Amino acid sequence: MNELNNQVETPRNEPTAIAALDAQLTELIEFVWACEVAARREARIDAVIRYGNNSGSR
Repeated sequence: MNELNNQVETPRNEPTAIAALDAQLTELIEFVWACEVAARREARIDAVIRYGNNSGSR
């Protein structure tokens, strides 16, 4: 019973920790998204260099 009272009385910093983790997760998602955009752009450039721009023949 005494342990339960000690747990309740101890202040937690969970909202601060959760906010920090949310910010890190957001930054990671934005970074991965930017990398995917760059990879797609490079793939299109490589395709045009390799095969030319034959968009009129489709």
